Amino acid sequence: TGNVSTSGNVVVSKDAIVTGNVSSSGNVVVSKDAVVTGNVSSSGNVVVSKDAVVTGNVTTSGNVVVSKDAIVTGNVTTSGNVVVSKDAVVTGNVTTSGNVVVSKDTIVTGNVTATGNVNVTREISVSGNIKGLANATISGNVSAANVNASVNYKTYVVNKPAINVVFTGNIVASANISLDNEK
Repeated sequence: TGNVSTSGNVVVSKDAIVTGNVSSSGNVVVSKDAVVTGNVSSSGNVVVSKDAVVTGNVTTSGNVVVSKDAIVTGNVTTSGNVVVSKDAVVTGNVTTSGNVVVSKDTIVTGNVTATGNVNVTREISVSGNIKGLANATISGNVSAANVNASVNYKTYVVNKPAINVVFTGNIVASANISLDNEK
């Protein structure tokens, strides 16, 4: 019980329980079966390993990986990329200026917002909105309140690719589906 803060890397060992905030200017790894009840903040990457649990917000400027069967109850915010692996659960919003990859049978109870690409690789459930401002590739079934993939090129930029939205599965939205490529 207490906060953990370091200028180096933090590894929360297998089966460990931390009740307090974890802060690092390096990487943070929450190992298999470990539990953190508090916020996790890092200047590096954050990995929530298989079967680990974080009850708190995850904030970093690096990448975030929520591994298979891991649970995050809090918001995930980063300027890096986010990978939510198979059977993982995020109860909170996922927000990044990077890319988001959401794998098979994942549940996100919140909004998924990415300035980069959004890639859904099988069936997922998002109780909030999915908003991608670059390319969106969905190769499975998606259940969400709103699905919005859009880009706005009011100023022409040479060699800038147009948005690609590719769906090979089903989209079920309780509100809106918006796919826009305004140039």
